[in-house]
Amino acid sequence: MVLLFRPHLAIPQTTVGRLADIDVAGLAASGVTGILVDYDDTLASSKNGELFADSGDFAALCVRTWGDRACVFSDTAGTHRDTDNRLAHSIEQRLGMTTLRHRRDKPAGIEAVYERFGRQPGQLAIVGDRLLTDVVFGNRYGFRTIWLRHAEPVGAFSGLERLLFARKT
Repeated sequence: MVLLFRPHLAIPQTTVGRLADIDVAGLAASGVTGILVDYDDTLASSKNGELFADSGDFAALCVRTWGDRACVFSDTAGTHRDTDNRLAHSIEQRLGMTTLRHRRDKPAGIEAVYERFGRQPGQLAIVGDRLLTDVVFGNRYGFRTIWLRHAEPVGAFSGLERLLFARKT
């Protein structure tokens, strides 16, 4: 329905090819007070769970910059699909970032963000590889949106989202 009635929500404010291209210092200097980072196909491959080459450095930089206001916000880790929060705990150990626990998938799920950051969460940023979940979620709630556009399509909807983005920009 978003594409029919509010297609602008699927347009990111920033597009990058890799996490290392995100200007974390610039975000902080512009007033961003915290960051949410998607997990699947943003920090790690959804096929094998292996972290992307720049994920560890990016996570460490986010934690140095925002402390406990740097969190993983995933539609797998920390959800009802994550039995005993095993994936969430693994992410926290490997990357040093808290994984938000939540019940509803993006673009819903704002309750978990409010619980973590308060009802006035400040100027948050969200980084993700999906326009229809990560970017729509961020734009819906006034966050800074950063789309990680991989060199090659990743995931079932990635090719379709690229077509959408090309037509809207």
